[in-house]
Amino acid sequence: GLLLCIGLSCQSLAAALSTATGSSAYVVKALSDRLGFGVVEGFDLRNVLSDDALKAQVQRDIKQHRLLVFRGQEQLGGEEHVALSECFGTLDHGLHRPHPKAPHPYLLRVSNDAEEGFRSIGISGWHVDGVMIKWPFHVQTMHFLKATTQGTTKFLGFEELLQSLDEATRETWERRWFVAGVGDDLMNGDGQVALHPLVTSLDENRRGMCMHLGAGYCLGIVQEDPQRPEAGSVDAKAGDDADEPQKVEKPKGFFDSLFAASAVPASAARALKSDNVFDAEEELARLLACDRTEIETPGEVLGELRDRIDEASSDCIFEQSWQDGDFAFIDNRALAHLPSAGTQNASDQDGLRLFHRTTMTDGSPLVSRRRQRPSLVISAGSVPLPGGSGGVDIKDPYVYRRVLRGLVEKQSKSAA
Repeated sequence: GLLLCIGLSCQSLAAALSTATGSSAYVVKALSDRLGFGVVEGFDLRNVLSDDALKAQVQRDIKQHRLLVFRGQEQLGGEEHVALSECFGTLDHGLHRPHPKAPHPYLLRVSNDAEEGFRSIGISGWHVDGVMIKWPFHVQTMHFLKATTQGTTKFLGFEELLQSLDEATRETWERRWFVAGVGDDLMNGDGQVALHPLVTSLDENRRGMCMHLGAGYCLGIVQEDPQRPEAGSVDAKAGDDADEPQKVEKPKGFFDSLFAASAVPASAARALKSDNVFDAEEELARLLACDRTEIETPGEVLGELRDRIDEASSDCIFEQSWQDGDFAFIDNRALAHLPSAGTQNASDQDGLRLFHRTTMTDGSPLVSRRRQRPSLVISAGSVPLPGGSGGVDIKDPYVYRRVLRGLVEKQSKSAA
């Protein structure tokens, strides 16, 4: 037993002994009482690499705290960072490009100095990472080699945000799907389109969301089984899109059986919408196994999300100040994040800001809170992404183009 202790610090030895006796190897203190985020001091994360019990403990604590910061990890190297990350999922998803100074291709190197790392990463809006693939990352890590006082990161608790909503708004959000895409030329079939439930079930008692409010990330918003305004209401009488004929008839066309009980006849829907939008909604209803869908104006929905976040900010947002050596585990499906404006301050103004990030998938799809429906990915053919991205559910150029044309047309009209 004595030989095994050679080379261990007293701190590491205490951790090893506490693990051997079944007690916690580290203590989590409150980082934010309001949101339950945690911080750990006096523990070397490298111990986790060779200890399954510690891995399990960290996994539990990530789930419980959502943001878990380990202070004082200056000695952790790039290879060790990757090895530690692989304890919690695969990094083989193909979404990161390595910076020339990154010590490993799986590390995304971010800085306020372009010579040291990539700049302007993730600053355009609240988001979770990986919205364009089937398996949005369930955990991400950040290791701060150099921190600055102004380079903070804001975190948004989805559970707290959802609790702040009135019932009608929450039900509407639970019917919505966020659509994103990735590829060199989506319109010509070189890429894939991912449909994710806006509100998700993380497990029996936890809720999350999937969204990216930054410019260029949202291809569209789809609502399943949208509720109709009551007859005689102002909404029912205002605007062409709200006009609803009294007589319901079965729509004609390829998806007759799907729309047999639809509340809107094909003749009315065709008159109110372009063929591209109508065809896309028809296809999406089939894919999502619901009675009907509506492609919403994405700018309006994203604006609504921003407004609701702002209204509930005191209850659901925490701004984290970083220190050199901080290593953070982030539950990417339970929290959104947003770098503050100060992260972009030049290094000659605020000093060097530099961190390495990893993002991991565990092979589990998102499922909708409303109907437990999983995320869905469509492509026109093969997509050159590794298996860790989750792959593609439907490879069909006809389906792909039918959906994408309607989404793009709705988005372009809303932007006009």
